[in-house]
Amino acid sequence: MRIQDPTQLMMTWKDGKDRMTDKYSHRERIDMILKGETPEDRSAGSLWRHFFHREWIPDLFVAAMVQFQKEYDWDFMKINPRAGYHVQDWGNEIAWSHDEFKNHVKTKDRKS
Repeated sequence: MRIQDPTQLMMTWKDGKDRMTDKYSHRERIDMILKGETPEDRSAGSLWRHFFHREWIPDLFVAAMVQFQKEYDWDFMKINPRAGYHVQDWGNEIAWSHDEFKNHVKTKDRKS
């Protein structure tokens, strides 16, 4: 199953109420966890993904990640590299995807 809307992963209880609270700020929550303490209300949460259609222009790539963070208000943000960087480092070439949910395609193998 492909999750296109991260809010589909948020937990709701049997009574249908969302239990995500703001008792602590994001920083307070992370600091508590790093100190080995357990926040009383919930653990920290985040979700990350690739933005294939925006990875080929750095400003678009950064804007997509920042928008994703602002929209869902995660406790922390993982900064992703481009999805195809590792194959390019070995001399392969890729065709950039312009589809939000489809990965780039390798067009030239290093061995060719």
